[in-house]
Amino acid sequence: EKTFTCSVCGDCYTKSIEKLAHTPETDAAVAPTCTTDGLTEGSHCSVCGEIITAQETVKAKGHEIVIEKAVPATCTKDGKTEGRYCSTCGERFAIQETVKALGHNGVTTTVKATMNADGSVTTKCSCCNTVLSSKVINRISYVEFPADYYTYSGKVITPSVQAVDTTITRLSASNYTVAYPKGRKKVGKYTAKITFKGNYSGTVKRTFYIKPKITVKKTLTVGKTAKIKAQGAKKYKFTSSNKKIASVNKKGVITAKKKGKVKITVKANGVSNTVTIKIK
Repeated sequence: EKTFTCSVCGDCYTKSIEKLAHTPETDAAVAPTCTTDGLTEGSHCSVCGEIITAQETVKAKGHEIVIEKAVPATCTKDGKTEGRYCSTCGERFAIQETVKALGHNGVTTTVKATMNADGSVTTKCSCCNTVLSSKVINRISYVEFPADYYTYSGKVITPSVQAVDTTITRLSASNYTVAYPKGRKKVGKYTAKITFKGNYSGTVKRTFYIKPKITVKKTLTVGKTAKIKAQGAKKYKFTSSNKKIASVNKKGVITAKKKGKVKITVKANGVSNTVTIKIK
């Protein structure tokens, strides 16, 4: 009931009034996002506006981060940096970028060749161990002087060394040093020491000889004599290969006895030289 006042007489009176029902209207739910809050579904009266069901706040979900793993660059292949994005909204927080291939870092190792074994020059990548290049250093085949014997000349004799590998290629003189003995002028035996360097290793010794220089007539008549002139030492030993054809004394005097050919040997300091003389 509700009390009313009469507009004519001014008396008050009561009257029953029928209560009307609400006409509900839906307030749609708002889905939350990664960064903004949402709302639950609600309703209100479309006539009077009264809230029938209140909407409640639904908290923002927050990002669902997915990590794209970094891929390390190798010597020959590009890599990638780490990436990150939200699997829900797709927002990116770190873009994967290309990391260029590193390239090989070559380190060269040399195994020196010797008289007994080949050597090598190998270049490998220190990162991935890939062999970038490899070359064989052929072993030293032989080391010699051009000749074993040299005739006394009054000058210091210094024969050059000939060093050759297994392909018959001569080694450059920059690959070894030669230590010659002192003297090398008088008749005698001399031993030099060859030390290899550079791409080669090891030491060897090689010997050469300086023999007496002989000056004498190469033809004699039976019954005649001739004097041998020898140079390069103080003392000499003279011998004849056939004393019946020609003899020689301690002083180097040859006596022709019979027709034929004879070899006269002159020896000094352990080294000898020989000359052939014809007797007619």
